[in-house]
Amino acid sequence: MEKKWQFPIIQGFGKVWPLQNVACIPEPDRTYQVLVSVFNESTGDSSPLPGLIHAANAINVFAQAGVRTTENLMLAAIVYGPAISGILRNEVFLRENGKENPNVDLVSKLKNAGAEILACGQMLHMFGYSEEDLLPEATLTFSGVATLVEYQDRGYRLIPSSTGEGNN
Repeated sequence: MEKKWQFPIIQGFGKVWPLQNVACIPEPDRTYQVLVSVFNESTGDSSPLPGLIHAANAINVFAQAGVRTTENLMLAAIVYGPAISGILRNEVFLRENGKENPNVDLVSKLKNAGAEILACGQMLHMFGYSEEDLLPEATLTFSGVATLVEYQDRGYRLIPSSTGEGNN
């Protein structure tokens, strides 16, 4: 049987390669708490935020390992800094950037897979946006920094910002 890249949960984003007989594979019945830091802007004109692709990859990796992602994987993505514009409603993004928001589909898929999409309220206002400008899937937080600390205090493991290059 020919192996190929797979997308077990988040279709089209966060590809995983099927591997067997490897070390350090997630345990299917264990509960995991993952916090993905989304700070960097997109690397291309029509590319989603690298950190959101990283979140999709995390969900797909755990699913590929047999973890029931809706039951045993709690994943939150905190979007802050210059990445905040990536979770704006399409009409706001279009007005600001002259193009469609490439993150809309991915954010919807992440939310449908059970991920929390958290938006830094401080950065939102620093860049001149309002709560109404956010995608409906996003939850406004007081601060990205405070969210990073709070979620880690709750036992979430931090996955730092990543370029996500080559991992669509």
